Amino acid sequence: MLTDEVIDWNCPKIEAFDPYFFLDHLRWQLETEDTSSLPQIRKWISSHPRGIESMMPVLEYMMGMGLINPDWTLVET
Repeated sequence: MLTDEVIDWNCPKIEAFDPYFFLDHLRWQLETEDTSSLPQIRKWISSHPRGIESMMPVLEYMMGMGLINPDWTLVET
């Protein structure tokens, strides 16, 4: 939200949010897109020893902000 980076994410069930599917998709996106895409996310992941798994606290933060429901469904807009 702070960097305005958009993660293009398609999923089969839009109202559900599977964090592991999301991380797999993000991994794929970072591997296949130009290295200039998603610079802040790349910086975050490279600065944490857990790599892409370091995004889990970010997802949990989004849950705390009310952007993702506690049952891993997306908040209706």
